[in-house]
Amino acid sequence: MNPFNLIQLPNELLYLIFRYMRKSDVIYAFYELDERFATAVQFFVSDSLNLADVSPPVNIYILSKLGSQIRRLAIGGRSFNFSIARDCLIKYCANVERLDIFCTTTCHDVRDYLQFVHWDLKSFSIIDKQRQLYPNIATNLYLQSQIQVAFVYRRLTLHVTDYEANNIALLDWHQRSVEMTEGLYEIENIFGHKFIIPQLQNSRAYVGDIGPLKNRIFRLEHVRYREYRLRHYQSNTILCIYHESLNNEAPLVLNTNTDQTLTFESVGDNNSEYYIWPTHQRSTNRRKVLDVYNDPYGRAGQNGAQVQLYSFHGGLNQRFHLRAVDENSLVSTDQVTKKTKYSNWLQGLLKSTTRKFD
Repeated sequence: MNPFNLIQLPNELLYLIFRYMRKSDVIYAFYELDERFATAVQFFVSDSLNLADVSPPVNIYILSKLGSQIRRLAIGGRSFNFSIARDCLIKYCANVERLDIFCTTTCHDVRDYLQFVHWDLKSFSIIDKQRQLYPNIATNLYLQSQIQVAFVYRRLTLHVTDYEANNIALLDWHQRSVEMTEGLYEIENIFGHKFIIPQLQNSRAYVGDIGPLKNRIFRLEHVRYREYRLRHYQSNTILCIYHESLNNEAPLVLNTNTDQTLTFESVGDNNSEYYIWPTHQRSTNRRKVLDVYNDPYGRAGQNGAQVQLYSFHGGLNQRFHLRAVDENSLVSTDQVTKKTKYSNWLQGLLKSTTRKFD
């Protein structure tokens, strides 16, 4: 019996064999055999290609060979590499019109995939395994997009393929949250226009308007995505919920060792007032915000009212304004204070010395 030689088969039989294989495997196995196979592979692949769950090195190889003829491309999966995908899309995929990304969030955060949203899209969709669309979230995320890289595709679909409820809720919270500017701030509660002031004796936070300015200043630090932390300027400790509690009236305290973060949601169209949401709540059940104790009604407007966690109701005692503080003015104030203290000490020393000689 003569040995079987694949090269001798006509193209029609090759195409029948190719149909039992993934296109990525066909390209990787046959493209560089000879010119005839390269042409046959190009014809078989046509203008659509699914590279989901294909390893990054194979992705690079395939797109470097056939990326220019692809108009509909699918990528993603467990081995997905964001930087390689971005580079390949820009370098090899000049004719891609539609991009489908399968988001595997056992390995990645679903918010990482938003880096592929760009301003020139004609269509952006988020879809789960049941083919349910989330148009409101997609629209808001598109409007917030600031990415202006050299992507050419005009239609983008994110397929949320695992933990759909949690990931869709996380995307919803992301689009509701505001990108804040890092810096120094006083945090003013709208109800009584009092500021959050930690008591260093017990580390708890209250509202008030007395005491030194430095005691009520916090540094807003970006942590990841649209999540931030508030670091007390004077003590260099972080404002957080006591023991990560989710109980109503759980106090806010200062802590040196915590990974708690916060998100800021604008009150309506008012970009100067915010609801502040702790992120250690589950995204599908996020109901508690920062709040100033207000029982009896009016207590939130008095010095010493506790800052706490409480179920969201949208009242004025749950709205906060961040008032920017110039760090240079603080440094100048510190220098003046130090000079004053030194001057007072020196004057006292001179007086005591003069008395001795008298």
